Amino acid sequence: MHMKKNFYSLIATLAFAAMPLTSSYAKPGANHQPIHFRKIMVVMFENMSYVEIKNEPTFKKLVEYTGNTLDENGRMLKMLKVGPAYDTNGNGYAFFSSYFNNHSGGSFPTRPSQPNYIAMTSGSVHGIIDNEIHNLKVDNLALELNEANINWKVYAEDLPDPTHAYLGGAEEMNTTISAHKPFVRDPNKSEEENDLAEQQYFAAFKHKQASSVSGCFEGDSHVDGPGSPDDGYKRKHEPFISYVSIQQNHESCERIMNASHLLQDIDNMADVNFYIPNQIHDGHNGTLEERVVNANAFLSKMMGTDPKTGEPLPDSAKAPFQKFMAQGGLLVLTFDEPSTTGNPARSVYTLLAGNMLNSSAYPDRSGTKTPV
Repeated sequence: MHMKKNFYSLIATLAFAAMPLTSSYAKPGANHQPIHFRKIMVVMFENMSYVEIKNEPTFKKLVEYTGNTLDENGRMLKMLKVGPAYDTNGNGYAFFSSYFNNHSGGSFPTRPSQPNYIAMTSGSVHGIIDNEIHNLKVDNLALELNEANINWKVYAEDLPDPTHAYLGGAEEMNTTISAHKPFVRDPNKSEEENDLAEQQYFAAFKHKQASSVSGCFEGDSHVDGPGSPDDGYKRKHEPFISYVSIQQNHESCERIMNASHLLQDIDNMADVNFYIPNQIHDGHNGTLEERVVNANAFLSKMMGTDPKTGEPLPDSAKAPFQKFMAQGGLLVLTFDEPSTTGNPARSVYTLLAGNMLNSSAYPDRSGTKTPV
């Protein structure tokens, strides 16, 4: 595929392809055309050009299933030695060989992170040029999915789960905060145990302070357990919380949850899903060497592959992303923007995966192959 495409239009198109799953399409007529995939999951990585991630084993192996690769200048090359076109679980792959994130056309990247995520889910950056907190009263993908009765969920690593503490409204919120008491250290516990308990105590309180009346966590950052919040969840990478229509809807807030729930939901996934890794797993934080290794390790774990070779492990079918694809799910792996500090190449790694894809049909410059 040779793509220069607005990511919002791509995701909106793919998302609404799931519409036959809604109740109004429960009994298709005799002329009903079969759908290409049942569900979709978009997985977001950060701040790397294709040339920086392309040699990491799992990222590289997934592209090789198409029988193609790219050179240092981003040109598509046919592999001299072509391996299997499908992985051991029967999934095919399609790689976007010329994919950029500029939201007004061309290949010059839009930065920083937050405008990319906002444009991806609403079709515009709405004047946002920073990573500060913004509350937007604009149309967005989540609202459109709600109105179309299409189920959706966001799985964000290190995100506090929606709270029910303030469903009584602002008056109850003010009463709860004013009654907050200081942490009391336990003399029967060690200094380290007390320090951890104190950190968790105040983290929980900050969570409540940052939660809306509807239960959404609206804070800037959070980390599960000890560690730097800057390595955990960042609001700038989870766009749906920036939309007022979502913030004010408790049911929508409950759809934005900690990624740990993925394993609970994996056998009964929503129609449209977003997976937001934390700032270590998405390749955002650290040196370039650390970032590519961390992103590859995360993807390998979720795909059930060997991080050193990219080859599927014997039990790869049990990996979360493999279980999702086994349900007829279309997996979209992409980055928000190309590198900011390393290779200046502007092409972004974006790949589709699923058992409905014919690896050998993409890309099809000659028009001789029909995509499945």
